[in-house]
Amino acid sequence: MDADADNTTPVTEDAASEGHGTVEQGDGSPAPDTGRPEAGLEHPEGHGDDSAGDEQVKKLRAESARYRTGLRDAEKKLAEQEARLESLMEGLSRLAGGDSGEDVSPEERIAALERERDEATARLRDYAVTQAVQAAAQRAGADAALAVPLARGLGRLDALDPQADDFDAQVAEVMESVVAEHPQVRTQVVARTSGVQAEPSPERKPGVVTPEQLAEWAAAGRWDEINKAAREGRVEA
Repeated sequence: MDADADNTTPVTEDAASEGHGTVEQGDGSPAPDTGRPEAGLEHPEGHGDDSAGDEQVKKLRAESARYRTGLRDAEKKLAEQEARLESLMEGLSRLAGGDSGEDVSPEERIAALERERDEATARLRDYAVTQAVQAAAQRAGADAALAVPLARGLGRLDALDPQADDFDAQVAEVMESVVAEHPQVRTQVVARTSGVQAEPSPERKPGVVTPEQLAEWAAAGRWDEINKAAREGRVEA
């Protein structure tokens, strides 16, 4: 009995601190030492690192979603602007009388519109002047079929402005001067002029007499030819 008691080696504090020897269990009996850390022991700082990483990922995902939404909105607005521009270009093309498929710049379309406007304005002016001069010719006792184109050929109608306050006075003055310079345009003179002419040569077939030609013929005293052309309706108004 004494020998067995002497062979028992007591567990020292140093051995227990180094993880060797036995560790008492809850009932006081010793538990074997495996040399591994006990279960349930974790590093508290590990949870902190994972939480920070999750927050960073969430933030990046939110920013990415905002960028995608902004990009879609920008693309939508760009498409709307392009549609408005295309509609505007088609409208300008229709106004200019062109096809929307033609490769024409906006400047060219605007220039075409301006030309069309100027042509329409010129036609309206010419119509107003012609009507006023014809009425003035009748009041002056002149044959309008001759007096009006003669006045035009002499360049007397170029300065007339239908928008002027004294337009009627301008027209009357022009016609009075034409009749005074060329009394042959009076109705009585034209009516009793025979206008008998020799047949023209084949090289000079009778045609339309322009206002410029009429002015030249009047200056040359070729009134028989003028009257004949007037009776045949060949004097251009």
